[in-house]
Amino acid sequence: MKKTGFILFVLVSAIIFSFKTKNTKIIKWNNQTHLSDVLFTLGEPFPLHYIQHKNAELVKKGKEIIFYGRTTNSRDKKTKRQSKYFVCTDCHNTKIEDPSLFFPEPEPRLVFAVKNNLSFLQGTTFKGIVNRETWYNDDYYKKYGKAVENSRDTLINAIQLCATECSQGREFEKWEIEAVLHYFWSLDYSLGELGLNEKEYELLNNALKEKRKDASLIKLLKSKYAQKSPALFGDAPYDKKKGYENITGNATHGAWIYEKSCMFCHDEKRLSNLNLDYEKVTFKLLTKNLALHNEKSVYQAIRYGTKPVPGKRPYMPHYTISRMSNQQIEDLVAFIKKQAEE
Repeated sequence: MKKTGFILFVLVSAIIFSFKTKNTKIIKWNNQTHLSDVLFTLGEPFPLHYIQHKNAELVKKGKEIIFYGRTTNSRDKKTKRQSKYFVCTDCHNTKIEDPSLFFPEPEPRLVFAVKNNLSFLQGTTFKGIVNRETWYNDDYYKKYGKAVENSRDTLINAIQLCATECSQGREFEKWEIEAVLHYFWSLDYSLGELGLNEKEYELLNNALKEKRKDASLIKLLKSKYAQKSPALFGDAPYDKKKGYENITGNATHGAWIYEKSCMFCHDEKRLSNLNLDYEKVTFKLLTKNLALHNEKSVYQAIRYGTKPVPGKRPYMPHYTISRMSNQQIEDLVAFIKKQAEE
């Protein structure tokens, strides 16, 4: 009897062990794994904007704020619009906008925008914003002064600066900021978006299997994407009649910029009192104004933007060299002149 019981025990144990083995998944990092999860596991410190427990409802509310400027509060009532004039997506995409995440440049970005039906905007995409380490970089201190000091290394402060200065609106309430951060964390890069090869996946998964912190692998991952968005300010050409020296415009590329940039805001006065279209009279007016030293000049408006004034708070943010190159401005001018002559 004891022998029978022992045999039965062995059989049951074998069955249980077999069941567990078949149903135990070997955890591996793959192309869908969030970049931040890998970095933190490898030993990267948590940033100030880190959110440990993601909430799907807050992600939804944050997305509504980004796209529509408002959401619903805890009482299911619509919140006050963050800005009367802009929403975040007027200046920022929410998808990858550069073919190279490590070396973002305006020329390849424009081609990428055309291929992927994206707008060509002044602000950097929100995709991967939580993976960056600084904001309002480089020359933005020239525009915002000391306000930049507290925003460069703190995403929450950067969001508030954008809310009050860039969108000419109110500060976010604490819970709204939390919702926006939840949405931003949903835009965390995945490993698949970094273009890792098989050997690199193998190195990462070996570290995971061994439960090993590894600074060299953190460095490897960070070599795949930019930790900051460059922001170098430029100037209009010294002689606007001649344009930028030694640069010949490409009207085909200029047509892309007109569609992806200019018309995004100015089509039927969507965000501006200036209406743009594809009529010859419009291009003649733009050509006539090119040499002016005010915001009516395309050169002037792109490089310096326009300023909000009492009674007219909507304004045009300028394009940094990092977001639209001098070559691209000449491309746009070439297109405008060509359309004016046809």
